[in-house]
Amino acid sequence: MNYELNKDKFKLGKEIEEIEDLIEAYEFAQCNKLNEIFLLNCHKIFSDTLLT
Repeated sequence: MNYELNKDKFKLGKEIEEIEDLIEAYEFAQCNKLNEIFLLNCHKIFSDTLLT
Protein backbone atom coordinates (compact mmCIF):
# COMPACT_ATOMS: atom_id res chain seq x y z
CA MET A 1 0.00 0.00 0.00
CA ASN A 2 2.89 2.37 0.73
CA TYR A 3 4.18 1.67 -2.75
CA GLU A 4 0.87 2.57 -4.36
CA LEU A 5 0.71 5.86 -2.44
CA ASN A 6 4.38 6.85 -2.98
CA LYS A 7 5.57 5.31 -6.24
CA ASP A 8 8.16 8.08 -6.70
CA LYS A 9 10.11 7.03 -3.59
CA PHE A 10 10.54 3.37 -4.58
CA LYS A 11 13.15 2.05 -6.98
CA LEU A 12 12.03 -0.44 -9.59
CA GLY A 13 13.16 -3.94 -8.85
CA LYS A 14 11.96 -7.49 -8.49
CA GLU A 15 10.15 -6.72 -5.22
CA ILE A 16 8.21 -3.86 -6.82
CA GLU A 17 7.34 -6.00 -9.85
CA GLU A 18 6.01 -8.69 -7.48
CA ILE A 19 3.82 -6.11 -5.75
CA GLU A 20 2.50 -4.83 -9.07
CA ASP A 21 1.72 -8.40 -10.19
CA LEU A 22 -0.15 -9.09 -6.95
CA ILE A 23 -2.19 -5.91 -7.36
CA GLU A 24 -3.01 -6.89 -10.94
CA ALA A 25 -4.02 -10.39 -9.81
CA TYR A 26 -6.28 -9.00 -7.04
CA GLU A 27 -7.95 -6.64 -9.49
CA PHE A 28 -8.44 -9.49 -11.97
CA ALA A 29 -9.95 -11.66 -9.22
CA GLN A 30 -12.34 -8.91 -8.17
CA CYS A 31 -13.62 -8.38 -11.71
CA ASN A 32 -14.15 -12.02 -12.67
CA LYS A 33 -16.35 -14.77 -11.32
CA LEU A 34 -14.23 -17.42 -9.64
CA ASN A 35 -13.83 -20.61 -11.63
CA GLU A 36 -10.92 -22.87 -12.52
CA ILE A 37 -9.88 -20.98 -15.67
CA PHE A 38 -9.90 -17.57 -13.96
CA LEU A 39 -8.09 -18.98 -10.92
CA LEU A 40 -5.32 -20.35 -13.14
CA ASN A 41 -5.13 -17.04 -15.02
CA CYS A 42 -4.90 -15.13 -11.74
CA HIS A 43 -2.13 -17.47 -10.58
CA LYS A 44 -0.24 -16.85 -13.83
CA ILE A 45 -0.47 -13.08 -13.33
CA PHE A 46 0.99 -13.03 -9.84
CA SER A 47 3.59 -15.74 -10.38
CA ASP A 48 5.23 -14.16 -13.45
CA THR A 49 7.98 -12.49 -11.42
CA LEU A 50 8.12 -15.17 -8.72
CA LEU A 51 9.01 -18.01 -11.07
CA THR A 52 12.18 -18.05 -13.11
